[in-house]
Amino acid sequence: MKKNKFYCHKNLIYFIIPILSVVIGLIGELVYNFPIQKQRDYEYIPIENIEMDNFDLVNGSEFVSYGGNATLTVSFEKKYIDKFRFHFEYDTTKAMGCDLIVHSYPDGEHAVNEVIRDSNNWVLNNSIVNIRMVADAITISMPADSSDVKISLIAIDNTGNYSIARIAFVSMVSFFALCVCIVIKRRIYIKIETIFVVMSCVIGVFTIAVMPAHKVGFDEEIHFGRAYFFAETIANEERIEYPFGIQELITTSLSNWPYHLAASEEEIKEENEYRNFQGDYLDERDDVIRVENSNYALGLHTYTYVFQWFMIKIGMLLRLPFVIVYKMGRLANLILYTILIYLAIHHMKKGKRIMFVLALMPTSMMSAVTYSYDGWVNGFAFLGCAYLLEEWFGDNEKISFRNYMVSVIALILSCLPKAIYCPLLLLTVLFPASKFKNRKSMYILKGISIVSFVLMAGTFMMPALSNPVQMGGDSRGGDTSVARQLEYIFKYPLHYAKLLLTSIKDTLISYAIGIEGLGRMGHLEVTAREALTAMGVGYVVLTDSYNTQSPKIKLWQRSAIIVVCFGIICLIWTALYLSFTPVGLNQINGVQGRYYLPVTIWVLWALRTDKFKNHMSNEADNVVLVMINLLILLPVLYNNIVINAF
Repeated sequence: MKKNKFYCHKNLIYFIIPILSVVIGLIGELVYNFPIQKQRDYEYIPIENIEMDNFDLVNGSEFVSYGGNATLTVSFEKKYIDKFRFHFEYDTTKAMGCDLIVHSYPDGEHAVNEVIRDSNNWVLNNSIVNIRMVADAITISMPADSSDVKISLIAIDNTGNYSIARIAFVSMVSFFALCVCIVIKRRIYIKIETIFVVMSCVIGVFTIAVMPAHKVGFDEEIHFGRAYFFAETIANEERIEYPFGIQELITTSLSNWPYHLAASEEEIKEENEYRNFQGDYLDERDDVIRVENSNYALGLHTYTYVFQWFMIKIGMLLRLPFVIVYKMGRLANLILYTILIYLAIHHMKKGKRIMFVLALMPTSMMSAVTYSYDGWVNGFAFLGCAYLLEEWFGDNEKISFRNYMVSVIALILSCLPKAIYCPLLLLTVLFPASKFKNRKSMYILKGISIVSFVLMAGTFMMPALSNPVQMGGDSRGGDTSVARQLEYIFKYPLHYAKLLLTSIKDTLISYAIGIEGLGRMGHLEVTAREALTAMGVGYVVLTDSYNTQSPKIKLWQRSAIIVVCFGIICLIWTALYLSFTPVGLNQINGVQGRYYLPVTIWVLWALRTDKFKNHMSNEADNVVLVMINLLILLPVLYNNIVINAF
């Protein structure tokens, strides 16, 4: 009985922490809205308080500009401004964008001009921007290339501003802070894979909830379309019909433009109303505009969208609003990614810390919370890495057939959408003969790996080599042609070799352990610090000999990993040179740091060393790892997504 009471008392804290975190979030919201400086009013600015430049006043209350540089300067009594709003009518073939120059008083006395970029999504007609400053004037500044615009109903909004998103963010930060404090105080040990699941789910679900329901990640419009029409693609239907709102989200349209993000919670709500109306999939309204188009081509990559499609269909069966359905597809990607990384970290005996930190970097998480097959690729690549390395350097004298096959199958699955990573399968044949039960099993297992490699390599190499004339390249890259680019490479091999090696060298740090490889979140502004991401990765690599003897990695083993990974990197650059770079251009276009993630984990593991001994306690070491990822990930989320959702 005493033991049960102790157990209940010990585990009660896991229920108290979430509740206490929410309470802190609610208290924080009350403090934020406490009317010390806020006047709690909604004030339309009188016409006489507005100074015009290249604007005309029409109908007594509307300001019209016929393009070019133009400004409206709004003056008012010095006070705290929560939100600034105005109604606008703009050229429907473009999106409304302007700068808000706030004449503010950050210290209460000395004035400075703060510039806020107001990039309104095409679906909006009201601009509602978070100011949150003490000011006495705000200027609406139209750029030189602006079109005709009509602005009216200019107002200052200092009414109650209770935000669920802000409560959720403060609660989330409080949750992690309380957990860290409790762990330090009570010296509680939690398995690192469990910590990963908690962080991935909490941060991931929050991010999906506050992100706009349109393109944010790279090529998200393509991935959403493939996921939405997965069943029709598998059924090989030639034509598909869908609401107009879907058409906007499966193309790079003005309403789906990733750089035009909502600037406040009110703008998010207005955009969501538009998405729900235009994306109505229930066919219960007569005024829904429907579009018919050709279907997506069936390929190996198609199968990677099955889970995103499944969650989308669940949302439809539940008759949820379209915005929720859209976000459920993103949620499926997060769930799959979290499960795969959990299994990978759980299986590894050594190197867990490296995978933990890498899997929670901003770029990794962005691939998991948006429509993409990168989450699939990274998850299965990490899982294959974990099982293979454990067999390679683990305590087992002989290879486990089950674990070997798990690693091969996981690597094959990771290559489905991007077969360029298939050389990783070659690492599965590097086991010495002594690791196998007998020669027969060695030939069988290595034969499976070699055949798998050949088949996967053939999916992307054979079309280019057998009939390059038919491969015109990616039209988004400009004057591209695989055939002419191959001809150029064969004609000037030394020149291309120099270009390739120079490109890799100049971007290696940033793409492997820096901003482009770990800190970039799709089209969002880069706010992560390269030094911080590099230091975080460097820390776990140098201190991974944690309370155990680091496996003795032989020189040939390190060399094999590095050679294979370098070969994959060369293939990545060459593939983009062939398909995405104009013929003969003295640079390689289209390569992104996120492509390095499936190979970065291997190289970092190979660089592990036992020259530095980590003698911290389990609890302290976990706290350090958690703080590394929180200090990198949370500021990026806040500066790019969260701050606009309040």
